[in-house]
Amino acid sequence: MGDVHWSFFPSYTFYRDSVNSFHSFPFFLSSYLPSVLYFVLCSLIPSLQMSSDDSPIEFIDITNDEGLRARVLTWGATLVSLWFKDKNGREHDCVLGYDTIDEYKSDRVQMGKTIGRVSNRIKNGEFEVNEEKIQVEKNEGNNHLHGGPKGCSQRNWSIHRRAHNSVTFLITQTHDLDGYPGDANMKCTYTVNDLNQLVVEHWAETTVPCPIAMTNHAYWNLDNDSTTCLDHHLFVRAHYYLPVDDDKCPNGDTKPVFGTSYNFNKMRRIGPSPPIDHDLILTDHEKTKIVLALENPTTGIRMTMRTTYPSIHIYSAEQFDGSIIGKGGRSYPESAGIAIEPQQYTSAVHFVSPPSSPLPSNCFSSRIGSLLLSSIHRLPTNKRSSTHSSTFNLNSSLDSPIDCLPLRVR
Repeated sequence: MGDVHWSFFPSYTFYRDSVNSFHSFPFFLSSYLPSVLYFVLCSLIPSLQMSSDDSPIEFIDITNDEGLRARVLTWGATLVSLWFKDKNGREHDCVLGYDTIDEYKSDRVQMGKTIGRVSNRIKNGEFEVNEEKIQVEKNEGNNHLHGGPKGCSQRNWSIHRRAHNSVTFLITQTHDLDGYPGDANMKCTYTVNDLNQLVVEHWAETTVPCPIAMTNHAYWNLDNDSTTCLDHHLFVRAHYYLPVDDDKCPNGDTKPVFGTSYNFNKMRRIGPSPPIDHDLILTDHEKTKIVLALENPTTGIRMTMRTTYPSIHIYSAEQFDGSIIGKGGRSYPESAGIAIEPQQYTSAVHFVSPPSSPLPSNCFSSRIGSLLLSSIHRLPTNKRSSTHSSTFNLNSSLDSPIDCLPLRVR
């Protein structure tokens, strides 16, 4: 879309000063016509609607010069699509999702959305701030999940800045929304650069001490012809994981991944294996090191990831049952995609651990910044997956100026 920016008239409140002025043609032109034109435009352009606070809900395309294209949505600051060509030149949409705005508004599996204030689960929906107990809304049994029913994934964000390859969204979660104290001002920036990297930056500040732990909740599938991601190969640089209780919340313990189905320290096929819905604690999460790689041998597409977050929550979508209808009317069965969620530790508000523990001493912050990089590559066509997986340099650093720059608010 380049720098083209659609502008629309706001809603109007009409006042009747007198019978003559109310029915006059000039009054009609100045007062009624803009709203009439707006509603006509909304009916003709299905990718545009208005949210309850009268801000536009719209799809936005960003692209680089190398063929990587992304589509995002203001509702939920959502990653809708990420298109890339496979080894045969055929374009694939690497992210699961929907076709329409209404489907994203009624979505309940957080398809591609920005999650906050706090991603993942808070056990019992409670935590303490300065020895004061805070009770937030429970929306998954006994848990508070993904920021609650009115979290930022369930609201429309405004556009702060837009260019041909980048867009920044803004939102404010007000005091007491879903029980959180104080206001939280949040930003999410998507950028597609010429290194075929999708850069996702999160930033937030609160008016009072309060947990902040944002993430992105895209479901990935690098082969549009495959109904599941089980044939994908996955690498995660993590030596420990967080065991969970019956409520799927960490119990305060950490265990090594070795000897378990959670060990992806050597790239291997995802399935068949037991479902995973766990935090993997990253061994090295400096942004100059690759901490995760996902590849599909059929398409020859590989995605690598770097992040400043200390863990990645992996969810294999075992609750998908075919009832979710996605893009192009396609049904999403179990493991149709894999959710890869760089984040703070799940339910970390409940645990205070020694410095030697992988768990943080707390997760309270008045300001956070994060960087998530995904690189899309076409694998060599003259090598089999088992060969190029073993020779892939997982210790490589970014060959990009962004490594030298501090996180910044756009």
